[in-house]
Amino acid sequence: MEEHIKDEELKIAKDKFYEFCQFEGCDHISGEYALYILLKLCKRYKVESVLEIGLGIGCIADTLLFYYDKKNMPIKYVGTEHNTFCLEALKTNTKFYKDIEIFDKVTSINVEQKFDLIIIDGGGTDLEIIKSVVKKNTILFVEGCRESQFIEIKKLFPKAVAVDVISNEKNRDYSPFIKSHWMGGGRIIFANPSLKNYLHYLIEKLNTKIKYYKRRRLDV
Repeated sequence: MEEHIKDEELKIAKDKFYEFCQFEGCDHISGEYALYILLKLCKRYKVESVLEIGLGIGCIADTLLFYYDKKNMPIKYVGTEHNTFCLEALKTNTKFYKDIEIFDKVTSINVEQKFDLIIIDGGGTDLEIIKSVVKKNTILFVEGCRESQFIEIKKLFPKAVAVDVISNEKNRDYSPFIKSHWMGGGRIIFANPSLKNYLHYLIEKLNTKIKYYKRRRLDV
């Protein structure tokens, strides 16, 4: 997909989303905007370790690993997946398959490992172990703003602050999602917010409020 875009993270998100839209099973991949937000989080917070709960067919993992490879930066990537179709798809869809440490379930992860970024991209997951693998300033990202999972996370981290990040663009023509719907985003959660995190939270909260206002005007 040839398109001149100055924002490097946005271009990678667009290209990778387009690429994964061609694969079988793409109807459950992360949205383009969610990929963009994740890339921005990695850049802003200099993320060096990622845990992705629910690898699916590899869209998020391949996007982030591609970015780090392009930047020649180290990253430790751990993920969970138990679905047979997805496990096979990961081998062919993800160019960086060998760089992903894969477990069949969250409880199999060594709790001595700690992560800068934890991505929750699958439903019905026992999230209790997250409390054991966070660092002081770990950031969590719930793809698609799943409310039930956020409630569970909030119980684990009572001091956490969270903000939904949304797009003002509709789904692409080549997207497997309903074209008239807004692009999917996610929820950024600062488990133990620092001052920097809290300022980021306030900025994103304002941005989201403005976008919701624009959405309402566009839908009129």
